[in-house]
Amino acid sequence: MNTIQRIAKNIGVLSSSQLIGYLFAFIYTIYMARYLGADGYGILSFAIAFTTIFGILADLGLSTLAVR
Repeated sequence: MNTIQRIAKNIGVLSSSQLIGYLFAFIYTIYMARYLGADGYGILSFAIAFTTIFGILADLGLSTLAVR
């Protein structure tokens, strides 16, 4: 297998795995919204947004420095 075929295979595998992940996330989100209802899903969305904001503030670029 030459380099071009290997690169094409790797791109295909990564793209398909990304697509499958998006599909599962979409289905899971629909399921959670139907299961929790409008009020429960709103509370869950607020909690996720709230913790994401603090996660971004807590990181402050440390992940970039950790990679280096």
